Amino acid sequence: MLQRLPVSQRSEAADCMSLEATWRVQDPVYGCVGIISQLQQQILMVQSELAKTQGEIAFHNAQQQQQTQLAQEPIIGGTQWLFQFGQPSSSSTNINVNQEDMISNLDQQPFLDFLNR
Repeated sequence: MLQRLPVSQRSEAADCMSLEATWRVQDPVYGCVGIISQLQQQILMVQSELAKTQGEIAFHNAQQQQQTQLAQEPIIGGTQWLFQFGQPSSSSTNINVNQEDMISNLDQQPFLDFLNR
C-alpha cells in the first residue's frame, strides 16, 4: 500500500497507519473514528461552556454598568421631596411636600385591616 504513494507522503501515511493500529487495539470497533468522535464531543461541550461563561460575564458587566449609572444619579435626601407638575417651562410650579404631612394624611385603616386578617 505504501509503495503506491509518492515517496514524500509515505512517512506520513506510515504514521497514520501506526496510530490507527494503536487506536484499534484500544477500541477494536471504532479505532481512530471513536477517538475523533470523543474529541468532537469534548470540543462541543467546551464551546457550550465557553458561551455560557461569556453570557454570565456579559450579564455581570451589564449589572455593574447599571449599578455605576445608578450610583452617579443625584440622590434626593432629607425629609422633603420636590414634585414638578406639567411640562418643564419657565411657568412650572414646584411644590415642596413634607414627608411627615404625607404620611399623616394617608388613610391607614385599609392597611391595618389587611394585617389583622
